[in-house]
Amino acid sequence: GDSTKPTNLQCVMIAGLLPSHLSCSIHTLAKLGIRTVDDVLEKCSEKNLRLLDESDREVAAAVYAAVIERQLPPVALRGTALALVELALIRQRCLSTGASIVNELLDGGLYTGELVEVYGPPAAGKTQLCLSAALATAMRSDGATVGFVDTAGALSAGRLLEMFASSSAARGTQEQEDLDAFAERTLPRIQCFSAFDGGALLAVLNGVHRRLSSLQPPAAPLESAPLPGVPDFFFQNLRLLVVDSLGAVLGPMLGGQQAMGHTSMMHVAKALKAIAAQHQVAVLYTNYAVRATSHRDALDVREPGLGKAWSYVPTVRVLFQHAADSNAE
Repeated sequence: GDSTKPTNLQCVMIAGLLPSHLSCSIHTLAKLGIRTVDDVLEKCSEKNLRLLDESDREVAAAVYAAVIERQLPPVALRGTALALVELALIRQRCLSTGASIVNELLDGGLYTGELVEVYGPPAAGKTQLCLSAALATAMRSDGATVGFVDTAGALSAGRLLEMFASSSAARGTQEQEDLDAFAERTLPRIQCFSAFDGGALLAVLNGVHRRLSSLQPPAAPLESAPLPGVPDFFFQNLRLLVVDSLGAVLGPMLGGQQAMGHTSMMHVAKALKAIAAQHQVAVLYTNYAVRATSHRDALDVREPGLGKAWSYVPTVRVLFQHAADSNAE
């Protein structure tokens, strides 16, 4: 529905969603400015509950659980109300990549809790997709933030401004005021972490995981918080973690008999999975491509780098190729 003009259906939908023992919660929700399913998912999550008074917190937590666990009365199991609930839940979990064709390929976009790997040859558009996804997420109305682990110096405010200006021009809305507002509102939601080797990458990922864990009750505050220059509100709203390029950092560690390189790679995999699964963050990273070992006679058949051990890490893999090389992809 239109968030600026709530409809009766949205209000009735919330009332119909609640089990009878929570029917009195409607007035409390209204007082908190919660009128739709989107509002429940955005304002009643664990990250936001601690901002409420104790009495309001109990009501909000119960309503949130009722929505998430589908505790719906029979009347809500039919027709438009259920469809709207499902759409709201999907919309909260799914982040746009900023590229409609990739969103379609990924069944809507980047889902929180999952790892998406984009692999391919150099200059195939992998970094551009990472920047596009970061931009689209940071521009969401729910205040979502993006952690961008940059291993090659590809991220810059100037490049993001150029991308925003290009998209605004395509919509016919480019104005200096738009660029100024974008720089003030959106750019601070994208935090760059530089990591030019495997050790630095693992330190950043472990730091992100520890900061996210420290914000979840009943965890005790950290005496010396990792990544000290980044405020708590950034991690409270973290929805997307981008690593560009993961393959460029881990690849050189895997040559020859470097057993420690494989161990470090598995530690990176464990950290990425923990961030995604335990904190409901979408993870997008890039990897290089190598000639497929099962098709030695076919020069144009590629498979992801980092070997077979890494193949069990990503939830989804997407191959990017140059237009002249892509036949079936």
